Amino acid sequence: MRRHRFSNGVNTSAPTHLFIRMDKTSPNLIIKQLEIGPLENFVYLIADRETKEGIVIDPAWETEEIIREAELATIVLSKIFVTHIHPDHINAAKEIVAYYPIEEVYVHNLESPYINDPSLTIISTFDEDEITLGTVTGSVVHTPGHSPGSQCLYIDGVIFTGDTLFVDACGRADLPGGDIEDLYYSLNERLKNLPEDTVVYPGHNYGRTKTSTIKQEKQNNIFLSPTSLDDFLKLFQSF
Repeated sequence: MRRHRFSNGVNTSAPTHLFIRMDKTSPNLIIKQLEIGPLENFVYLIADRETKEGIVIDPAWETEEIIREAELATIVLSKIFVTHIHPDHINAAKEIVAYYPIEEVYVHNLESPYINDPSLTIISTFDEDEITLGTVTGSVVHTPGHSPGSQCLYIDGVIFTGDTLFVDACGRADLPGGDIEDLYYSLNERLKNLPEDTVVYPGHNYGRTKTSTIKQEKQNNIFLSPTSLDDFLKLFQSF
């Protein structure tokens, strides 16, 4: 697997489309799904219902909107989780930590060396690491393919999949550091084997719905249908 250094420029002046959804599919978590920016990114605010301690997943594009929505929900952000370090998933992190006393920015160990911003307290993660949010504990699922250090957060029956798994689709593997074979195994040996009622929260609004479940993706997502790597490669080549 190749490592590649990605740029980490900040661009908060990009045009924004903001869609906000408060979701109650998790019994112990507040989940806010924010669609922000020109690439239809989903930024997530999640918090323990009991303590209101929160984490922002993939903070990007519009810092003020992220902060405003956190405050409206009385979420106290204490952590950042980065599914991968492509700029459209991290370009608001510096401004978020300037506003909140965040001392934990979780980035997979294959990508954390490429973040050189001293304002971010980076914690390098590994597969199956635990992350605690108030009274709720989740775990890191390493899902390389879209990028070497792509990772998902699996917590309280839901999973935040970044650019690995979309609704009815998956992330591309032709960007620097991408690996189509890794993507096959991440989709079909990791995510596909989660409990079928796991709720899927993707990194972009690219599907017919804004969320899904593992069961629905197994039924509808063509990229979870191949039973071999060769079949997966042939499928990718057809697009």
